[in-house]
Amino acid sequence: MRYLIVMVLMLLLLNSCGDNVLKFIADKSSKEACQYEVSKNLDSGKYDAVINSSCASSMDKGAAYFGKAGFDIKDVINRLSEAQNESEPVNLYMKALVPRVDESTLGYLDNASNEYGSVPEDSPSYQDAQFYLSLVEAMKGLSLMKIIIDSDGDGQLLTQCDLNNNGVPDDVDATACALEETDNQDFDDNCTGGTYTKTEDISIQGKSGTYKGLVIKVALSSQLSCSYEYKKLLYKDSSGNYWVATTTAELCTDNQNPPQQWPCPIEQNGEPLDLVRAIDQSLQEMIKSMDNALPPGVSEDV
Repeated sequence: MRYLIVMVLMLLLLNSCGDNVLKFIADKSSKEACQYEVSKNLDSGKYDAVINSSCASSMDKGAAYFGKAGFDIKDVINRLSEAQNESEPVNLYMKALVPRVDESTLGYLDNASNEYGSVPEDSPSYQDAQFYLSLVEAMKGLSLMKIIIDSDGDGQLLTQCDLNNNGVPDDVDATACALEETDNQDFDDNCTGGTYTKTEDISIQGKSGTYKGLVIKVALSSQLSCSYEYKKLLYKDSSGNYWVATTTAELCTDNQNPPQQWPCPIEQNGEPLDLVRAIDQSLQEMIKSMDNALPPGVSEDV
């Protein structure tokens, strides 16, 4: 009897005043129907449809670009909250949390940052947008780290490869070697964890920057699936100093004779993307955005 009464009440509600409360869904041209479609497309991962929608907000488009980069906001939050219990941080940050990274990943993350960053301060969504922006920038920083370390671009770090037996994965050693040499600018062929040979200044086909190549050896020979040799690119700035270039696992060819292949450098606005500077900017933006997202009086410890 109770079920019958509930059904009667629902029918009366839906047909009250001769109108249908779900009319906005039935009317495909209404703003409400459009927004409902955006929400459905976000939930189902149809990110291009969201980005191209006329009624998608900056919040919607920011989430869509974040999704195209391979991230899900809820998953990122959950995994970051689990970080305190993770005994192997590299497994969390470089494997479970950050997917396969390429140049398009960084582009999508930049687009997500732009969308969330465009939400004005007087918007009811401002603090939410700033919180999501902080997550995007955190993932960009981690993605920059992974793209330079993941030498074969398969999304997996070779943590089992430690040919020099120093307790550090060899691909991490190679990256650290390049950073170490740009820090002191002496290029003496030796670095912690390995040795290297270097090229003179070279140009890369299809790129505008000036580069120097490092061939870093962490051991005398390879074993099974572990390489003993890694290639890194440094770029030359206007002052004649060299810094670590952000590169992908894709290979580009230089203009030497005979030509050699190197990891492809990422250039933005015709300039090489400086790895350390890009990571630093992401971390600074992350801190700033998180601060804007916190209500007054909330501890900075959050």
